[in-house]
Amino acid sequence: MSRGAVHAWAVPWVEGPGARADFEDPLVVTALQYLHGFDLCRDPDRPGVHRHGRPGAGEWLRSLDEIADGLGRWLEECARHDADPRGWIRSARERARAYVRAEEAERGPA
Repeated sequence: MSRGAVHAWAVPWVEGPGARADFEDPLVVTALQYLHGFDLCRDPDRPGVHRHGRPGAGEWLRSLDEIADGLGRWLEECARHDADPRGWIRSARERARAYVRAEEAERGPA
């Protein structure tokens, strides 16, 4: 499938009023968002801006190798989740908290 076809397939679950953000499995949401972004490219006229694109519309944000690596990481996360769902959720929450603390430390006091 083309990047655009993968993006289009994921759109109903990710965008707009009909988007399904209430999946019970957080890894399903992660996968849908990742698929939705397969066609992201760098905007050649606006550095730092990413947009959904098509071949020749800018440099792809992720190479095919990076997409394959992402699939491998997602499958590993699925295996960790399936082995211990509650432990996986605790770990994911702690990683999110650590990320927020690091961002706050980098920005300084509000």
